[in-house]
Amino acid sequence: MLRPKKNLGGAKLKGIHVKNLTRKYNNNRGVININFSVGQGEIFGLLGPNGAGKTTTLKLVTGLLSYKQGAIYVNGSSLGNEYEVYMRQIGCIIGDVRLYPYLNARQHLGLVKNYYPAITADRITEVLTSVGLAEFASEKVGQYSTGMKQRLAFAMAIVHKPQVLLLDEPFRGMDIEGKSMMRSQIKHLAEREGLAIIVSSHLVHDIEDIASTVAVMNRGQIIKIIPKQAALQSQGTLENYFLNLLQEGEASNVNLNSSCSK
Repeated sequence: MLRPKKNLGGAKLKGIHVKNLTRKYNNNRGVININFSVGQGEIFGLLGPNGAGKTTTLKLVTGLLSYKQGAIYVNGSSLGNEYEVYMRQIGCIIGDVRLYPYLNARQHLGLVKNYYPAITADRITEVLTSVGLAEFASEKVGQYSTGMKQRLAFAMAIVHKPQVLLLDEPFRGMDIEGKSMMRSQIKHLAEREGLAIIVSSHLVHDIEDIASTVAVMNRGQIIKIIPKQAALQSQGTLENYFLNLLQEGEASNVNLNSSCSK
């Protein structure tokens, strides 16, 4: 894996900063020249259709995938050159939640404590209560519903008090009550505790309900970054803005392909 050798100014930066990030798979899909920043206290919504590159982007930011071009910083620490310092600041839910069906919720958070010894028993109880799992903390996770497992995954992502939170489709399988609880938790972490947060989804309403800034992805590229309120003022709803932006992009591709074929 090739890593950037030089400092690109990350030491002075707070929050998440991604510069010129590119990763392609063997099928030539992936992400191309991704650039964005997420400040402390900001909720950055990564919105795009299935296959747009949202999960790939988050896997790159968490170090789950390697990259050959670009740089990633969290609070000035480089993923390439300061891996352990970088990773200690991150909490995440990426892809499908995989839990141990024979362990209970408290034991799962105990596994996280193995990596973050400063986590106390009181902190574990506090987090289980905040996500609505305190009364089910002794039940084996194999008996949990999909939404309850998602709540537990969220608890595992925040129990060590990260400074950055990366959430890939965090509302999947959740009922209305569960979604409302998690939205409140995410907003609290941004507004009261100053976390830099990325939430990805292919569902417009999930992003509209929670994000302060929206990045629209399609075909491996970020095609627009805009404050959510500006998008709403432009098109009335985020759904209208999103669909119009994708249609404009498709029209541009058609015109470009037509020009090239002449």
